[in-house]
Amino acid sequence: MKRIWRRKHLWIVLVLLVANGLAWLRSGGTTLPEVEPRLSPEIAAMREKVIAGQSVGESFTITITDQEAAEATAWYLGRYPRIPFSHPWVHFSPDSIRGEGLVTMFGLRAPVYGRARVGVRNGVPVVTFLELGVAGVPLPGWMLQAIQSEAEAQFDFEHRDLPLVFTRLESGEGMLTGEGVYR
Repeated sequence: MKRIWRRKHLWIVLVLLVANGLAWLRSGGTTLPEVEPRLSPEIAAMREKVIAGQSVGESFTITITDQEAAEATAWYLGRYPRIPFSHPWVHFSPDSIRGEGLVTMFGLRAPVYGRARVGVRNGVPVVTFLELGVAGVPLPGWMLQAIQSEAEAQFDFEHRDLPLVFTRLESGEGMLTGEGVYR
């Protein structure tokens, strides 16, 4: 029995199990409101114009609220049930956008959160992650950078023909305003 307690590997496994258990216990009490999956009339109208393709060259201005962003995210996620994310929550502030939700993997739910800054570069929205975390624990910097790099590679919009060209994206208290032109 003494030999078992002296093994380093056993202690490492034990510490990892305890840390994992604490993280799951911590995440179990998290409740985020469920939002109705829908598009606001402004977002739905923009979507229809893009689908119709008859607004080329026409300018647009749109302002969406925290609630409308959460509902639009839920609507989008509803179209892709294989994405294991639910209960989106969004808050716009002048310096960043904060989002939260629940991720379900292997039958377990864990709260996730993130904070990002948005801007426009060459007519394309650019998102810079400032913070990401799971179960209240922030991801280390190297992992945040790896996710940022992968997101930039996956969403390399500058080399795609997007139906909208943005001239401005500005986050304010409780809202996000975008301006641009239909392509």
